[in-house]
Amino acid sequence: MQSDSTVPMLRFNEFSKRWDLNTLSGVSTNISYGVGASAISFDGHYQYLRITDIDDGSRKFVPNPLCSPGGIIDLKYILKDGDIVFARTGASVGKTYLYNSEDGILIYAGYLIRFNIRNADPYFIFSITLRNQYFKWVAINSMRSGQPGINAEEYKQFSFYIPQMVEQQKIAAFLSAVDKKTQLLQKKKELLEQYKKGVMQKIFSREIRFKDENGQDYPEWEEKMLNYYLSESKTRNYDNRFSKQDVLSVSGDYGIVNQIEFQGRSFAGALVDNYHVVEPGDVVYTKSPLKANPYGIIKSNKGEAGIVSTLYAVYKPKEFLNSNFIDYYFQLDDNLNRYLRPLVHKGAKNDMKINNNRVLIDPVLFPSLPEQERIVQFIELIDEKLRFLSSKLNLLTRFKKGLLQQMFV
Repeated sequence: MQSDSTVPMLRFNEFSKRWDLNTLSGVSTNISYGVGASAISFDGHYQYLRITDIDDGSRKFVPNPLCSPGGIIDLKYILKDGDIVFARTGASVGKTYLYNSEDGILIYAGYLIRFNIRNADPYFIFSITLRNQYFKWVAINSMRSGQPGINAEEYKQFSFYIPQMVEQQKIAAFLSAVDKKTQLLQKKKELLEQYKKGVMQKIFSREIRFKDENGQDYPEWEEKMLNYYLSESKTRNYDNRFSKQDVLSVSGDYGIVNQIEFQGRSFAGALVDNYHVVEPGDVVYTKSPLKANPYGIIKSNKGEAGIVSTLYAVYKPKEFLNSNFIDYYFQLDDNLNRYLRPLVHKGAKNDMKINNNRVLIDPVLFPSLPEQERIVQFIELIDEKLRFLSSKLNLLTRFKKGLLQQMFV
């Protein structure tokens, strides 16, 4: 490990010179603010880049079809190769995007500042803005009496150590290769998620049917009230078998999870003896609206036992139901919203006015238990592949984060 503060901890063998101190203004030309949406017309010819159109994780441009400027555009607002834009105000201050010509012709918004990198490798400079040291600099320099902000003159003073161009380019090429591998894995995961959703829609609409182990058809699906499959659980934590460490949360993306592990802290009150007990296989309905699920969500507990607050409803599966089947059934937003919409009344504070037993009074069309189990086995195979891809993505993300800390000064 090298102790010199002007060289990185991790370095390619062919380089040995110290890095030089520089500033953002020292490597940039054409530093300018963007144009506000009110100053342009919209006809779909160009695309309008706002900082909210940049994905927080990947820093990739996510096009917004409702923001496509057209008409007469001043060419100075069109991004070019080597441009990095910086958010100058609000919660996103410090957020950056490196222009990619594959994103098309982009007009950058008024709350962005463009720095055209000319005396350094653009990707190398962009990578510096993904490091912890940069985030700390932003936190300090964006402090205002009102909302946070950093103007162009302040961004110009951002300083960093930089090697000669050939070393910059080698570092940039290496990190770019890691990015490409990450993007390929992410695309593969997205395609598998699309496949899963599509096949689930066909399964639950009975467009796809399974055979039993003898190659015979399963019985036809039957329409029954949901209370044929579930009953409300009355078990509370009166014996304090569970503590605040065992409080569970219900996530639309991750299902039923430990609150501390998932959110970093417990939001439970001082006492949890009145909380509902949730055993493995139990089904939980959370009466909290989400963007895609305005009437709440329904999930089965695929993990360990725990407790949930009294704002949740907990149900026991009967002998006719595989609880993972109902979890998959209600993973489809159409199924969930269609079922809950006629049952739920929202209060003035957007809270759910619904009795726990009322959740069970509408009909559902479900297959027999053997076919439920066959369906669950099939979808779980897809989930296993998705978990594998997510694990590889997490490893690559941590690897990239480590590189950003060790390959730079």
